[in-house]
Amino acid sequence: MPALNAVSHRLRCVLLWSLLCLAPSSRAALPWTIDAHHLDAGFWIAQNAGADDVLLPRDQISAFNRRQFAGDRSLRDLHQLPEQIDGDTLRTQIASFSQDPSTRVLASGKPPSKSLRRRWQKDLNLSAIAKHVPVAWGLVTTRADLRTLPTDTALFSTQGSTDLDRLQESALFPGDAVAILHHSRDRQWAFVQSDRYAAWMHQDQLAVGDRQTVLGFATSEPARWILAATAESSFDPEIAHGLRLDMGVRLPWVADWPMDQAVSGQLPLAHWVLQAPMRGAAGRLVIRPILLPKSIASATEPLAYSRANLLRQGFRFLGERYGWGHDDGGRDCSGLIAEIYRSVGIVMPRNTGDQARSLAFARTELPATMNHSDRLQALGALQPGDRLYMPGHVMMLVGQRDGEFYVLHDAHTARVQDLAGNRRDLTFRGVVVTPLSPLLSEDGRSWIDLLTVLQTATPAP
Repeated sequence: MPALNAVSHRLRCVLLWSLLCLAPSSRAALPWTIDAHHLDAGFWIAQNAGADDVLLPRDQISAFNRRQFAGDRSLRDLHQLPEQIDGDTLRTQIASFSQDPSTRVLASGKPPSKSLRRRWQKDLNLSAIAKHVPVAWGLVTTRADLRTLPTDTALFSTQGSTDLDRLQESALFPGDAVAILHHSRDRQWAFVQSDRYAAWMHQDQLAVGDRQTVLGFATSEPARWILAATAESSFDPEIAHGLRLDMGVRLPWVADWPMDQAVSGQLPLAHWVLQAPMRGAAGRLVIRPILLPKSIASATEPLAYSRANLLRQGFRFLGERYGWGHDDGGRDCSGLIAEIYRSVGIVMPRNTGDQARSLAFARTELPATMNHSDRLQALGALQPGDRLYMPGHVMMLVGQRDGEFYVLHDAHTARVQDLAGNRRDLTFRGVVVTPLSPLLSEDGRSWIDLLTVLQTATPAP
C-alpha cells in the first residue's frame, strides 16, 4: 500500500509539472497576451482625458439622424413612404434581392435541388403584386430574423462551412416599426421595409396596426431604453416566456402604474412597467404591459454621446458569440456597432460597407496604395471609440498600449503567425479585444494594410 501511494504521489507530481509546463507555453503560442485590464472599459477610458466629453448634445441627435437618412440610401425614413407604392418597382426590388441561390449549399453539403429552388422562387409570389400596392403597417413583437428568401432553410457558401447562413440578413427588435409591402405565396412571410433594411420576416412576429399608431410608437413618452447588451422581461404566462430585448430597444414606460396592481400576476415592486406590442385577434396590434426588472440596465433617455459611453457599451458585449446577420441570438461586426450607437440615440446603417461610406462622421480614406508606415501614422491620430473599416469587417479602437493598437470587434476568424513562426487560423467567433497588428488575412496580408476607411466618432462638420 505504501508503494502504491508513492507511485500515485509521483504520478500526481508528474501531472502537476506537466500542467505547469503546458500552461505558459500554450498561452505563449499566441503572439499577444490579453490581461484582465485589457477587458475592462474603465482601464481604456482612464487613459483618455476627454473620454467623457459630449461629442454631440442630446438635443442635436435627432438632426444628426435626419442628416444620416438624407445622405444614405441604405436608410429609409418610413414617415416619407406614400400610402401606396408602384408594383413594378416593388417586383423588381424583391426579384433583385431574393435571387436564386444556385451557388449555395445546404448543411448536408449538397446544393439545394432545382425543385426546391423553384419552389422558393414561386413563394416570392411576384405575380400577385398589383400595379399599385397599398402599404400596410406593423410593429415587431419579438426579436425577428430578416431573411433573403421566405424560408428558414439555411444555406452556406461551401461544404463544411455551416457557421454563416447566407440567407440570414439581419434582425429586428420588439417595437421596431415596419412597412408591410408584400406576402409570400402561403402568407406566412411578409416582405417588410424597416428604417434600415428590407427583407422577409415571419408574419407571426408582426402585429398589424394603423400607420399613425405604428409610426408614433417610437416617440411615445415617457419611455425606457435598454442599456444592457441583452435583457429579458419577467416571465409572462400569456406568452409562456419573457420578452428578449437588446441594447438600444426603446419601449414606452407607464411611469404612474399603481404599485399594488399586478402585471401578469406579479406586483411591479422592483420593476419598470413597459408597454410592448403584441398580436391580438387576427394578428392585429394590441399594446400590453410587461415588467422589466430594475436590476437590468435601462434609462429614460439615450446615454450621452461620448467616447467613454461608446466603450462602456461595447464592452457589455464581451464574450457574446458571433452571429452572422444577427443569427443565433447574437450579432456580427456591423450589428455590434449599430447596437452600441443605438444606445446613444444614433441610427447607423446596417451593413459594414454602408457604415464605411457614411459622410455623417469625420473620416479618412486609405487608398490601397498607401504604405504601411503612413497607415500607422493615420491610426495614431485616432481616439478610443473611432472605427476602422476593411472589406467585410469593422472594429472599434479602444486605445493604444506599448505601441500597439487594441480594438474591440465581433470577429469570426483571423489568421495570425504564432511565436513558433507558424501561421494558424483563430476562430474568435465572438466579441473580443485584440491587438491589431498580429491579425492577418488568409493570404497573409496585415489587416492594417487592408483598412479602407478610418471613421471618427466626431460628426462631420
